[in-house]
Amino acid sequence: MLKYKFKNIRNVNRYINTLNLTFEMVRDDVYNVDYYALKALQVFLPEFYHFIKKNKDLLLYDYQYSINSRSNDKEIIKKELAEAINNLNLSDIPIQNVESFLQVLFPNLKRIYTNVDNRDYMSEWRVNKRLCTGNNFDTYFKYAVPSWEISKEEFDQIVYSETNEMIKRILTLPPNLQIKFISHLDSIIRNEHYIFHENNKKSITGTMYCIGNKIGDETDVYPYIIIVERIIVNLLKTMDVEKAFVILKNAITKSNNLDTICELSCGILHDLEKDEPKEDIINLKKSHVDELKLIITKKIKNFLISNDLSELKMPLFILQVWKNFGNEKEVKEYMETISESNFIMLIKILIKNKGLDEISISEAIDFLKEFMDIKTLENKLDNIISSKQFEKENLELVESFNSILKT
Repeated sequence: MLKYKFKNIRNVNRYINTLNLTFEMVRDDVYNVDYYALKALQVFLPEFYHFIKKNKDLLLYDYQYSINSRSNDKEIIKKELAEAINNLNLSDIPIQNVESFLQVLFPNLKRIYTNVDNRDYMSEWRVNKRLCTGNNFDTYFKYAVPSWEISKEEFDQIVYSETNEMIKRILTLPPNLQIKFISHLDSIIRNEHYIFHENNKKSITGTMYCIGNKIGDETDVYPYIIIVERIIVNLLKTMDVEKAFVILKNAITKSNNLDTICELSCGILHDLEKDEPKEDIINLKKSHVDELKLIITKKIKNFLISNDLSELKMPLFILQVWKNFGNEKEVKEYMETISESNFIMLIKILIKNKGLDEISISEAIDFLKEFMDIKTLENKLDNIISSKQFEKENLELVESFNSILKT
């Protein structure tokens, strides 16, 4: 029943990795063959695995150490088992195969399905620490899913759900499992992207555009947005161009995460416009790229009209995207009306982790000149200084900028 699950190296590696996580912790307390078979179920047929875990008393029929003694009516037990098996999602596996497999793991069930009475072997099963014995059964599930791992069942439930549900499920995972999830998804898509149909790709892409920069912990140094971008590209690069465009457009339009929209789209669209584009790209038409840029710039403009710049994780990067996507005039108009507090925030970002020396401030001023003309910059600095409404530290910072700008 399980031999067809080991159809490629990836499946073999997945099985071995799962086995390696827990086997050393229980190797002296289990019968190896039973444990290997049970772990294969956990990886490839998780619903069957959980069925076994939840039906101890049913499967340990007539075992003398079972906590709840069961009826000796074989037909009643056989009917219960058949109903339970039919409720499993194992439609591609004949019930006879499932019953035969269960008799291997639980030889005591032979008394249900055959006329074999093997109760004389009970003491041997107990000595060998078989799964079919009441005092050993629980040991096999003791370390079922380590706290640092995400089960295949949970992974599948997340990745095959609709966008809103997928977002909710991923964000409720602890940061370490978010990283595990995104890394595993990246690996699967790189090796077996064909297992996802169009609706899956739409849901995954939409989810990535909503939570891309929220993966992991705030203190993480590694930018997981790189993996998120790779996931989207590998999902869509083999699709029909028009369908890929519609999925991207839908994801960008529905997402309210402006930082992620700009980070992902900047990478994906920029690679298309290089003289020698990368090999792994989504082959969009120029008209597609132009339309996506227009949608993004409108989202930036609408966000900044009704929200504060400080609500963004990367405000300077957002301004750069706005400008680079062909809206330099609108950016300059926005910078003319930017509040003093937002302006101070921007210059603080520009000199973060740098000293207030002439070189650092001059570099920051040169950067600001990309978004505002010199006269607007001078007026902004003068207005802040003359207002005297800000903390001493902020006023000293602005005065330093003003001094170097006018030298």
